[in-house]
Amino acid sequence: PLSLVREIESEEKPKGPEAVKAAEPLDLLRTIHTIRSFEEHLAKAFKDGEIPTDEYLVPIGKARVVRQGDAVTLYLFFVTYLIACKGRIPPRKKWKRNKRRNSMALTQDQLLILQELLSFDTINPPGNEDECASFIGDILEDHGFIIQRLEFAPKRTSLVALSKGHQSDKGAICFCGHMDTVPLGNAPWEHDPFGGKIVDDKIYGRGASDMKSGLAAMIMTGARLGEMDLRKDVVMLFTAGEETFCEGARYIAEHSEVLGKIGALVVCEPTSNRPMLGHRGAIHLKVRAKGVAAHASMPELGDNAIYKAAEVVLKLRDMDFHVTRHPLLGSPTINVGTISGGKNINSVPDYASVGVDIRTVPGLTAEDVLDQVRRLIGDRGEVEILNYAAPVSTDAEHEWIKEVFDIVEGVTGEKPKPAAAPYFTDASDLTPALGSPPTLILGPGQPEMAHKTDEYCYISKVEEAVEIYTKIAMKWAEAH
Repeated sequence: PLSLVREIESEEKPKGPEAVKAAEPLDLLRTIHTIRSFEEHLAKAFKDGEIPTDEYLVPIGKARVVRQGDAVTLYLFFVTYLIACKGRIPPRKKWKRNKRRNSMALTQDQLLILQELLSFDTINPPGNEDECASFIGDILEDHGFIIQRLEFAPKRTSLVALSKGHQSDKGAICFCGHMDTVPLGNAPWEHDPFGGKIVDDKIYGRGASDMKSGLAAMIMTGARLGEMDLRKDVVMLFTAGEETFCEGARYIAEHSEVLGKIGALVVCEPTSNRPMLGHRGAIHLKVRAKGVAAHASMPELGDNAIYKAAEVVLKLRDMDFHVTRHPLLGSPTINVGTISGGKNINSVPDYASVGVDIRTVPGLTAEDVLDQVRRLIGDRGEVEILNYAAPVSTDAEHEWIKEVFDIVEGVTGEKPKPAAAPYFTDASDLTPALGSPPTLILGPGQPEMAHKTDEYCYISKVEEAVEIYTKIAMKWAEAH
């Protein structure tokens, strides 16, 4: 096929030294996407054995990348190729930038941001969010944000994008999202989990809903605010390690001075753009039961640790936490998720363990839970807290919450009702560390698609989220 390619000079192509010019990273992404799309069409035509019947005009470019330390400069030299190829290739839509700032329709460049985010393998473990963070930082830095990187471990980078404008006394509004995803699971995927394939209004990939669609909406909002010069009092926070009990957020909470004063927090986790006023906390416990080993034919000589663990499970099943039902988050729940013990069937086991998940509400601390469980099981086992995430709740009557509800209704046409997310988020660590500002969970992803095989998000929900986030930021700037 290379012999069928001929270069056509463009009238707009600069001559001499100006032929190589600096360009934005999005231009390169656009180029890559066009080439990929053309390659797919061409491969199908060859596979179908069709004869050359058409000519296909494809805008592609030559690129040179200069890397100096952490700085990357992209140079693009745009030309136009006329390619004669096999098969009747359906013409691609021309690349167009949407100049109407108030339009909700995503441009090709914006779709490419989401597809590129999905192409990063940030499965946790190991996470490796570093490259994804660099990609995000480059875009927002180009739109006037100050970028800071924080690593809690090698290649486990969280990113803070700060506005250059002066912060008001009431602080900035912070949009937050995490870059890591969960593993793919054992079931086969119909769509490439890192391909960002678009089918009608759906885009597929690991993290499409949880929560790279939210990240894309944050980036697009930042870019739009930059173009409108409305970055004042806006902070964008992209965390690593959320899927493993908020490791990145916990590290940032310990260094919260990098964020400055935060007056309100929007966590862009999947809610299908329905604002959630909080979520329950979570405590993971391990209960260890010890016994005495003996031969299975003489059990009276031993002390069966599995029997003790079984008694613990029955005690936990009927546990009452003695707290008042929360009006938004409901009551605490408990679930025994794992149980293990013994080495072989013909021995009395001398060890067993039970894994317990407890969801908490305000007023029930980790220390309260630990004390209650210890008193409940007595000398049947030892209890250890493995992980803890605090509950979060904001009053529906808070003035800022009312403003956001009005904005969401104006964009989606649906009147929000006070509700809570079923999962916990980075707000568990961030909200208390930031002085407990009003906190919302609000993002474009589909909560029911989180962690699923062939995970997807609706593109139209991303469009809505960008509009919602932009209006929230603009309203904050006006009011503060």
